[in-house]
Amino acid sequence: MASTTKTVEHNRLTQADLAEVQKILLSKRQSLIENSVSLIQNAEHNGSNHSDLIDKASVEEEFRMKLRAQALEQNLIRDIDTALRNIKNGEFGYCELCGNEIGKKRIQAYPTATHCIECKTTFEAKNRFQTHGVLV
Repeated sequence: MASTTKTVEHNRLTQADLAEVQKILLSKRQSLIENSVSLIQNAEHNGSNHSDLIDKASVEEEFRMKLRAQALEQNLIRDIDTALRNIKNGEFGYCELCGNEIGKKRIQAYPTATHCIECKTTFEAKNRFQTHGVLV
């Protein structure tokens, strides 16, 4: 009988990899902060000087949508800060649930990942089951 043992690929992050991830995270963080500042400045300059109620409502709705996007960006900044802190203290690249390495390819695709693919897949499957009542 042939063995069906799954081959585990060990892609450890090197110091050069960590430096590159750190550079990417810092750049993304700076971009998000600049977007946030721009939104605030635009809000101050655009005011609601519209006499037409439809135009005023449209501007206000657009602003609300930008605020929601900004809230998501603030969450991403928090995740980036956590990743940067973990790089600094040597805890970056390990799953928060099982403690295994997250994997180089996953980190390269998603630098703020805090879970290995196995734990993330399990979490999402459980969440779908709880949300929909069935596991799809």
